[in-house]
Amino acid sequence: MKIVCLIENTSTRDGLQCEFGLSFYVETESRKVLFDMGLGTGALENARRLGIDLSSVDVAILSHGHYDHGGGLRVFLEVNDNAPVYVQEEAFGDHYSRTQQGYAYIGLDKNLEADSRVIKLRGDYMLDGELRLFTDGRGRKEWIPETNATLLVRREEGGYVRDNFPHEQNLLISSGGSHVLLTGCSHGGIVNIMEQCERVTGIIPKTVIGGFHLCNPRTGKSADISLLRDLSVQLSRWPSTYYTCHCTGQEAYESLCSLMPNRIRYISTGDELVL
Repeated sequence: MKIVCLIENTSTRDGLQCEFGLSFYVETESRKVLFDMGLGTGALENARRLGIDLSSVDVAILSHGHYDHGGGLRVFLEVNDNAPVYVQEEAFGDHYSRTQQGYAYIGLDKNLEADSRVIKLRGDYMLDGELRLFTDGRGRKEWIPETNATLLVRREEGGYVRDNFPHEQNLLISSGGSHVLLTGCSHGGIVNIMEQCERVTGIIPKTVIGGFHLCNPRTGKSADISLLRDLSVQLSRWPSTYYTCHCTGQEAYESLCSLMPNRIRYISTGDELVL
């Protein structure tokens, strides 16, 4: 299995774009997968420079309904006329962020919702023997980052409520004897997601890749060190190796590195893993 980070906040290679967004390209024994699409055209341009043909992707997955993961959806649909795009049914909801200036829309392009290749799911879904999508079960008990506090949903009757992220889904890939869990931002809490993965699939992934949302992107404030200590203890329950990025934040990442030595690594634009 090969996994390439097409775009992320940072880059390890000259000539590649980076942005506050996320996209991964995955090749399994039988599939070519695009997991998230970044903010705009950057993931596509980086793919071209890396020699990856996104027109050959046969399945695409959107982890949740925020523009930094799905802003590139239109571009992908333009270059690929075959792959279905799997989303949770709430992905095209009215998602907002509270800022000092007011409320900013951070959702997807609603004009794309009716595209025939956008497939809306309600909960968990098995695509095939290699690919399985699951939510965090809505039964979260703790380990939910307070860095979500400014992320909201606008109600039809007016006003805003805190987003509970029913539009978030995660991907378990089982191929060639490897089990890999891909997350977008882990808004529901990476510990909850790990527990749900084990609960619904019976599998503990050897490798976990994605953002952990431990930094507020509006303020730059990192999660409290006490939460990070608890998080490191909880994540160490599993024998997984964690590759994180994007919304985790550099400060939180460095703290987790010191708390979980040799268990967590950073993955940047252009990085490739062969598992």
